[in-house]
Amino acid sequence: MVFDALCATLWMLKRRFEGNTIPLDVLKPVSKLILEGLQYLHTECHVIHTDLKSDNILLALRNLSILEWVAQDEMDNPSPRKQLDGRDIYLSRNYWGLSPDELGRSIITDFGLAVRGDGPPNSHCIQPEGYRAPEVCLGGDWSYSVDVWNLGVMLWDLSYGRGPFDTSPDSCGSGSADEAHLGKIISFLGPPPPNLLGRGKETSRYFDAKGQFKFPELVGKKDLVSMAKEIDDDDGMPQFVDFISRMLRWRPEDRTTAQDLLSHPWLPQMKPANG
Repeated sequence: MVFDALCATLWMLKRRFEGNTIPLDVLKPVSKLILEGLQYLHTECHVIHTDLKSDNILLALRNLSILEWVAQDEMDNPSPRKQLDGRDIYLSRNYWGLSPDELGRSIITDFGLAVRGDGPPNSHCIQPEGYRAPEVCLGGDWSYSVDVWNLGVMLWDLSYGRGPFDTSPDSCGSGSADEAHLGKIISFLGPPPPNLLGRGKETSRYFDAKGQFKFPELVGKKDLVSMAKEIDDDDGMPQFVDFISRMLRWRPEDRTTAQDLLSHPWLPQMKPANG
């Protein structure tokens, strides 16, 4: 797969802002473009990305003339390199010190783990820790909605400074990373629906026969609303929280599709043309 020359990742863009958080007015157009990409992948290509995160969203350049400067600077100040099989491999240049307003469209990249969504059901383990959807943790079938879950996690991380389900290594206690992750999800969303638990081959590792989580000490104390109150932003926060809540839901079928999320009032909408 070949892309135009791209620049910084969203993860790198986040680091340019105070507090490592992207303001909501900057995040709005970024979110819309990612959703447009997901909508195309899901409905036109029937592809599930499975690894959507801020490292895999790259930003285009508004002015391609910057590439001439980069080429000249590379000749004057070559990047570190190594030789492999007789070839020179150079360290990537992926930022170039541009300001946020010099960066263009957000582009979904890295399709190395993508799968078809119109074939037999998928149930193998996907997604990095902290981004893993509940049905994946439980060993159930998954489909396009795992990408929607990933997008919700990623946007929260970009606006809040860390992911909603991030866990430190010492917070797992005697449990696994997935157990700590599920504990965070319970804190954020409340207990899982019983009919979701019945779908997973691994449910019994985490929940007893009554649907009670076996590791209550791993359940955090902050839910979505309380975490949102910590974000210092404008009056758009309630709509943003509603937007995120439509993506982060226990049951895959309860998550809003990428296509329907495009009409959410938090996103910038096309103004009707004057008649």
